Amino acid sequence: MNSSPVCGGPSFCLPPIPRAAARVEPFGQNGHEEKNRTRVPCRLRAKASVLSSQFPACRRRADQQPVHTAWGGHSLYQKFRSPSAGLPPEERLQAELEQAQKKVNAGNEKSKKNDPLPTMDDVKKPYGMSYRNMMAEIKNLQDNYETLLPALKGKKLEIAGFYWFQGFNDQFGEYAPKEYAQNMKLFIKDVRKDLNVPNLPFVIAAIGTNMSKPASGGCADVQNAQMSMNDVPEFKGNVKAFRTDLLVDKKAEELYKDWNKHVEEWKKVGSERAYHYLGSAIWYTRIGHAAGEAMLELMKK
Repeated sequence: MNSSPVCGGPSFCLPPIPRAAARVEPFGQNGHEEKNRTRVPCRLRAKASVLSSQFPACRRRADQQPVHTAWGGHSLYQKFRSPSAGLPPEERLQAELEQAQKKVNAGNEKSKKNDPLPTMDDVKKPYGMSYRNMMAEIKNLQDNYETLLPALKGKKLEIAGFYWFQGFNDQFGEYAPKEYAQNMKLFIKDVRKDLNVPNLPFVIAAIGTNMSKPASGGCADVQNAQMSMNDVPEFKGNVKAFRTDLLVDKKAEELYKDWNKHVEEWKKVGSERAYHYLGSAIWYTRIGHAAGEAMLELMKK
């Protein structure tokens, strides 16, 4: 899940969402009963963006409704780190603490302040924070969906799928890119365990901020790690990763190079930098459609 309002009914696609949206709320009230069961494919993007992706699963099956939770700028290495990954080694945490204290000391000296120095608890606290918040939101929905979504009253809620769209903040630093594959494996396993859905279909939209150029450096590391989930034996038939760079809006990419020279034309195709997929509605729609198709494929198995 990454955070959009709940989408109700087959004729809706996900609406635009505010950046850093982080709450579950109703959008539409036309629930559909099928054997007294409502299936909810959970859409997970760890990046709040200008425009939500199209997710055709919610348009094709009246008994499926995406639920979306999101916080921008969070990495899988730190804030979305799942329980099985544990904390990084002590020496890394100590180095992080020393760097944080050095920064506060420099700020105090420059501004003549006396702000308290960070502690080891302060350093450890962000690890897994967004994972815990995400699970808390899902539990809140599971416990209160009949109040949040009156149209679903009396129906049984089932989490039927999970969509992960994230990666930008893991391409930096010495450890995050290289450890992404292992952290992703543990994340998938922990999500399934905590939601009590052992083979929960899991769709991954691999980072594509390299656009038409070959990915390099940390971007390539993360992209390759995400795509490698297709080759994990225990994920065969229940996890599907696809490349978003192959779906790039080439018109927006071309104009982005010197957008400030043709602002009015740029406004028609994009609105953001590459890390937000140029703010291209075409690119987001392609990504959302590919994710929906992948989810439908997994759900048939």
